[in-house]
Formats: sequence, structure tokens, C-alpha cells
Amino acid sequence: MDQVVHAASILKPYALWLSPLVLILPLAYWYMLPKPLPGIPYDPESARRIMGDIPKLIKHAKATQEASDFFALRCLELNSPIVQLFVNGIKLRNNVNVLVVSDLREIENILTHRTKEFDRADMSNDGFSTVINEATIAMPSHDRFKAQRKLWASTMTPEFLSKIAPRYLYDSGMNLVHLWQRKEELAQGCPFDAAEDLRFEGFDAIWAFEVGRELGTIKAQLQHLQSTQDADVTVPTTTEKPVVFPKGEAPELYQAIAMIIKVMESLAYSIAPQISFWVQTHMPGFRRRIRAKEEHMDGLIADARAEFENKQSPHADETVATSAMDQVLRRLHNSKIGTLNSNTKEPDRHLKDELFLMLLAGYETTSTSLSWAVKYLAAHPAIQDKLRNALRENLGDSQTPSGEKILSTSIPYLDATINEILRCSMTSGGASREVKCDTSILGYPVPKGTIVILSTNGNSYLYDRDLPSPADEKRSESTKQYSGVRGQQYSWPLEGRRDFRPERWLRTQPKTDEKGAESEEVVFDEHAGPSLPFGLGPRGCFGRRLAMVKLRITLTLMVLAFEFLEVKGTTKDEKGKEVDMASWAGREKLARMPQVTYVRLRAL
Repeated sequence: MDQVVHAASILKPYALWLSPLVLILPLAYWYMLPKPLPGIPYDPESARRIMGDIPKLIKHAKATQEASDFFALRCLELNSPIVQLFVNGIKLRNNVNVLVVSDLREIENILTHRTKEFDRADMSNDGFSTVINEATIAMPSHDRFKAQRKLWASTMTPEFLSKIAPRYLYDSGMNLVHLWQRKEELAQGCPFDAAEDLRFEGFDAIWAFEVGRELGTIKAQLQHLQSTQDADVTVPTTTEKPVVFPKGEAPELYQAIAMIIKVMESLAYSIAPQISFWVQTHMPGFRRRIRAKEEHMDGLIADARAEFENKQSPHADETVATSAMDQVLRRLHNSKIGTLNSNTKEPDRHLKDELFLMLLAGYETTSTSLSWAVKYLAAHPAIQDKLRNALRENLGDSQTPSGEKILSTSIPYLDATINEILRCSMTSGGASREVKCDTSILGYPVPKGTIVILSTNGNSYLYDRDLPSPADEKRSESTKQYSGVRGQQYSWPLEGRRDFRPERWLRTQPKTDEKGAESEEVVFDEHAGPSLPFGLGPRGCFGRRLAMVKLRITLTLMVLAFEFLEVKGTTKDEKGKEVDMASWAGREKLARMPQVTYVRLRAL
């Protein structure tokens, strides 16, 4: 007893300090706990911990190398088209509300009709604003954003694309065909990794369209491989092991931009992107790459500007623009605007950043989609044969129809195949918006500052069941009035939803010929069902038309030149781990791409 009294006498001077801590610590813990919005479903277990949903999200991302499908799966788990997540501490100030919406009708309305209530979220700009802060993707939807979009709008019109795109996209596609013809010859029926080839080809194509000059990334690989003797390539004794080809050195500009893009991908998933970018900018290698990119673009802009400002130049007329950059410079020159940039030290900053954005988005989207395309075609030989027959029937027997002919010829099955590749591969996981004023979603009050993740890759697309459809009285007035681009078709039929089936995009319609005879024809229906790989509304993907033109030309050239054979077997990745060469696993970067892209070809 005396010992207890003695201990109490020792602790007594500290009681004055300890007593407030006993009260403060529980209050601090309570303050840091998630604060659910009333009525909206959430995971009760996550609500009872400070880290909220973060542990489950990290576990999922580590296991799958993807994050976007976590949001769609959470809606399925809670059986609700709207749920809330607790992700305090990741790029967000404490207790910011985060909602996930997977109801397609509501998503379309938010993206197209409620743009004043919902604008691009700052958290989704982290990979862009640090590197290309004068590009439209990094801007809120203010007047500068609208003016810059309008300035570049003429580069995405069907007229401009049909005039300019074929010459560049066709050449890059044929360079890929020539490279793969040499690889097919050397591989002797064995598979090889095609991922980097598709990135090279996409980069060359979009770069040439942008600036009107060939970079030659694919050609460098072809020249290196043409100088390689057959005996210098080790061919496995089985077609279930890959051939590894020697690589040529890519042009310096490609290396510079590839490194910058890699940094941007890391920033997009960084907890502290501004700090991460500061660290990168103090790395000699990164600074050198940034400088190389800047100097190259400065030179291209100066050359193009000097050319059409010369009154004797035959290119002084805007109607003969030779590239996207040329077109924009002519519009600035002829309108006397000069620049949209308020930064007098770098008046061309907005041009360079928008060019970089177009390059990044264009080549990432198309190379990723083509990576999925070769996997789907190899896994579905009957569909591949049907596509090839449709191409030959409509384009003739030539294996190399012109780019102009590919674009101008109606080939419904080609359009259907491209859209089915985009639907099944889910290259885009969705969009995020920040609530700019107190509002409501599906009848639930949503306060200003809430982050809303619009899941466009989930329940109406590939999953085996649908979520309950909210009653109309819970929807906003604009949603009730908005019929959508597909009328009431907001989900695919459950039967066969997961199947790769281009025919779902086709329908028959009556046809009357010149003599008045009636029959039926098969047409492509882009509104057959839900698919939003490019988003919607004023912040939708600006280069959607360019991407579709690129996919149409390159896929046609690939399918006419090669038969894509089934890939089997395993290989080791860069970490020495055994991987299935036919794996369908994805990896989420700026777009969702396959973890492995091996092809086995037979030249036709």
C-alpha cells in the first residue's frame, strides 16, 4: 500500500499535463475518423478506422495493378449506383467526401448538362498540372479553357482529319507492318513482345500529325533489325517461348518525352505530387530531357511561324496547313490574336503544352487500344477472319489500300470491332469531378467540395449483374429531361455481356436501291449500348476523332498484312517472375494497358 501511495505522489505533478491528453486524444481520434454523408451507402468497417478505405484500395491495387475497377466493385458490393469512399490523406484534406457514381444515365447528365455544378477535380490533374499546366486538361472550365479548346477545334474536324491524317497515319502504320514482316521472318513462328513496337508506331503517327515531320522511331528499329543477321537472333525450339530481338536506339526526342511521360504517370499516383515533381526537376537526367523537349518544340514552332509569315511563301493561306501545329499557328496569325498565354516570358507555353497533351493522349490511347486489339483478335480467330473478309470485300484485294480509301469506305464490321475492343478493354476507368456548389445526386444532398468519381467501366458494361435503377423522383430535373444519346439503353443485355462480340454493334435497316427495289443492309450503330472510352461533354477527350481515325487505319493495315495466331506459354518479366504470355491482366497507368502484349504472326 505504501508503494502505491509513493507512486501516486511521484505522478501527482504530471497529472495536470496528463489529464488534458486523456481528453484530447479521443477527440483527435474522433476528428480524424471518416464522416459519412447521411443516407449514402458505405463500408461500415472502413468508417471505423482513420485510414478508411485506403488499406483495401492499396491491397487491391497491389494485387491487380489497377485501381479504377475497385470503385465499380464497391458499388456492386454495396448494391448501390452511388456509394461513398473514405480516402482521407491521399491528395485530399481531411474529411473531404468522396462519392462513386456508376449509374450511366446520371453520369451522362453530369458530364453534359450539369457542368456548372461539377468541374474537373484538382486531384485528377496531379500528373498534368505539374508538367503541362497551360494545357486544357490542367485547367478548370473557365474562359481560357474554352478559348483554347476553340483554337484547336479545327484540327479535329472531319474535313481537316481526312485531309491531313491519312498521309501521316498511313506511313507510320506501314512502317510497323514492315518491321513486323522482318520480325515474323526471323521469329519462325515464335511469339515476340509487341508492346514497345506499338508505342513507337503510335508516337510516330501522332507526332507527324501534330508537327508535319517524321520522327522515325519505328524506322530506327527496322533499320537496326535489317542489319541484323539471322544467325544473331536466337530462336527457341518451341513456339511457347518468345524471341527477343535486338533493339535500335530510339531518337533522342522520343527518349526525352518517354521519360517525361513516365514521371507524369508516377505523379498521377503520388501522395505528394508537387514534392515529387520538385525532386524530379533536381535530377540531372530529367532536367536534360525537359530541356531537349523544350528546345525541339521551340525550333518547330519558330520554323512553322517563319514559313507562313513570309508573304512569298505558298503556305500563307490557312487552307493549306500541313499539320495540327501549322493549322493553329495560322489561326492565331490570321486572327491577330497572337497568343492565348498571359505569360509574357513564354508566349508559346500554351502551344507547347497543348501539343504535348495531344501527343500524350493520342499515342497512349491508340497504342494501348491496339495492344488489346492484337490480343482479342488472336483469341478469336473466327472474328479475325470475318474482319479480314469484310476489309477485302470493301477495300479490294490490295494488302495496302490507301489511307484515304480506308477512311472513306463504309465498313460496318471494322467500326463494330474497334468499338468492341474499346468496350471490353476498358482503357479509361472513368472521370472525376469536384462539386462546385451544394447540389444533389440521385436524391442525396451533396455538399460543395465533394469529389465525385464517375465509374464508366463497370456495372452496365462487363459485370454479371446490374445495380438497382433509381426511381425517377430521385433524379435531378435535368436528368429527367435528358433522354441521353442512347434513349433508355443504359446497359448491355446480361447474356453474353462479357463476350467479345462485335456483332452487338450492328443492326439491319431497310434499303431501297436506285430501281426502287427494297432490301436490308447491315449498318454500324454507335449507340447500340453503353461505352464511354472518351468521356462526354465539354471536357470529353478532345482527340476522340483522331484516335478513331488512327485505330481504323492501323488496324486495317495490320489485319490485312498478318494473321494473328494464338499465343501460348510463359516467359520471365524484368523482375524474373514467370508470366503467362497470353495473360489478360491489365495495368493502370494514364490508360489501362495489358501487362503483357505478345504476338505470334503469320505473314499474308
